Amino acid sequence: MKSKLICIIMVIAFQAHFTMTVKADSVGEERLQNNIQAKRNPADLKALPDSCEAKDFYKNFKILDMTKDKLGVTHYTLALSSGGYLTDNDEIKVHVAPDNKITFINGDLQQGQLRITNQIKMTEKNAIEKAFEAIGQSEAHVKSYIGNPVKEKEIIINSRTKRLVYNIKLIFAEPEVASWIIQVDAETGAILKKQNMLSEVEPADTHKDFQALGKGANRLLQRPLHVMKINDLFYLVDRTHKGLIRTFDLNHKTDASFGKVVSNKTNMFTDPEFSSAVDAHFYASEVYEYYKNVHQLESLDGKGGEIDSFVHYGLNCNNAFWDGREILYGDGDKKNFKPFSCAKTIVGHELTHAVIQYSAGLEYEGQSGALNESFADVFGYFIAPNHWLIGEDVCVRGSRDGRIRSIKDPDKYNQAAHMKDYASLPITEEGDWGGVHFNSGIPNKAAYNTITKLGKEKTEQLYFRALKYYLTKKAQFTDAKKALQQAAKDLYGEDASKKVAEAWEAVGVN
Repeated sequence: MKSKLICIIMVIAFQAHFTMTVKADSVGEERLQNNIQAKRNPADLKALPDSCEAKDFYKNFKILDMTKDKLGVTHYTLALSSGGYLTDNDEIKVHVAPDNKITFINGDLQQGQLRITNQIKMTEKNAIEKAFEAIGQSEAHVKSYIGNPVKEKEIIINSRTKRLVYNIKLIFAEPEVASWIIQVDAETGAILKKQNMLSEVEPADTHKDFQALGKGANRLLQRPLHVMKINDLFYLVDRTHKGLIRTFDLNHKTDASFGKVVSNKTNMFTDPEFSSAVDAHFYASEVYEYYKNVHQLESLDGKGGEIDSFVHYGLNCNNAFWDGREILYGDGDKKNFKPFSCAKTIVGHELTHAVIQYSAGLEYEGQSGALNESFADVFGYFIAPNHWLIGEDVCVRGSRDGRIRSIKDPDKYNQAAHMKDYASLPITEEGDWGGVHFNSGIPNKAAYNTITKLGKEKTEQLYFRALKYYLTKKAQFTDAKKALQQAAKDLYGEDASKKVAEAWEAVGVN
C-alpha cells in the first residue's frame, strides 16, 4: 500500500505544480493553494509507469492542504473521498524533502478504495432536527453566543460505517454551554456519532489604546495591561497584536451572549472585583506572545484571529474550558479552588486546545484525545515552566482535589504513567471519551523524558513541528512517537530522534 501511496502523491504533486498559486504568509512559509479538487486531468497519470497501479487509486484521494515549511519540506495532507464526499478525520500525510524525495509518510496507510453503503434520503432540515433531538434539545430553545447555533452542516462519510452522514456542529450557551458534533445518517436518520467537544481542565475615531495596571488573584502583584479607551471608559481590549484580545464578564451567568467587555472609569483595574478578568486578559496576551515569538504563530489560528475570554462563568464553577470559539473560566468554590484564570498553566493549556484545533485537529477520543490533552498540558508547561505542574496556582493551599496534574509524576495525581496502566474506557461522556484525561499521563511522562534529554528549548520546537506538520487527526501514541522522532530528525538530527524514541519507549510505547 505504501508504494501505491507514493505513486499517488507523485501523480497529485505533478498535477498540482500546474494548478497552484504560491503566496508567502506571515511566518515566511509557502501555502500552496490549488484547485485540484475542481480540475483533474487523468492524462497526467501516463507520466507514471503502470506498475504503480495509480490509475485505480488516484481518483479516491483529494489533497486537503499543501504547505512548504522554512526547511523547504513540502507537507501534503490527503483524504479518501468518494462521490465528491470526504471521510471524517481520516488523513494521510506525505512529506517531501527539497530534493523531491519522500522522507516520511504517516496516517492510516491501510486505506483503500471507498464504497459508500447508503444514499441521501433525508433533508438537511430533518437532519438538524434529529441532531437536536439526540441531545434532548430543540433549535428554538437554545441560545447561541453569536448567530445561529448550527455552525456547520455538511455531508461527509463516516469512516467506520462507510455511510453518508450529515455532520452537524452545534454551539450554544443556554441552557448550558455546549459544543456538539453530531452525525446523522443521511438515509435512516440514525445517530452515528454524538460528542460534546468542550475541552476542559478536567464611534471608531474615539477609540484609543492605553497602558493600564491591574491586580489578579495574587493581590501582591500588579500586572501591566493593554486596554482601549472609548469616551470616558477603559475596556479590557488589547489591540497591540494583529489579533484582538478581549475579556468579558459573565456576571455568574452561563450564557456568553450576556457577557460584557470588562470596563472601568480609570486605567487602574486594581479592585478585587477585577482580579479574574485581569489574570485572564494578561495571560491571554502572554500566550499570544509565546506562540508568536517562539513559534512564529500569529494568534491561536495562525491567522491573527481574536481571543475572547469570559470570566465569572456560572456560580462557583470548578472548571475552565475551550468551547471551540472562546475560553470560559469558573470562579472556583473558594474552598478547593481559586478563580481558574489565575493559573497561567491553565490559561496556556486551554488556549493550546485552540492551537490544536486549528493545526492537527486531534480527535477528542481514545488515544488521539489523550494526545490532545497531553499536548495542551505540555505546552502549558512550555508557556509557564515551573515545577512540572499544571494548575498548581489555582489550588487553595492545602487542598488536593485531583485536578492538578504533573508532567514529571503523572501517577501522583491519578493518571497513568506507563502503558501497563493504560485504561481502555468506553468512548462516552461517562467514560471521559476513552479516558482522555487519565491516559494523557502517558504521553505527558514521555514529554518529561524528552525534555530531560534534549532540554526545554529543543523539545518545544520539535513538539510544535510535530503538531503542525506530522500529527493526523486520529493519531495514536505510536504515531505521536514517530511524528516527534521525525520532527527531531528534521531539526536536530538522528541523535535527537533516537532520544525521542527512548523517551517514549520508557513509558511502554514501542
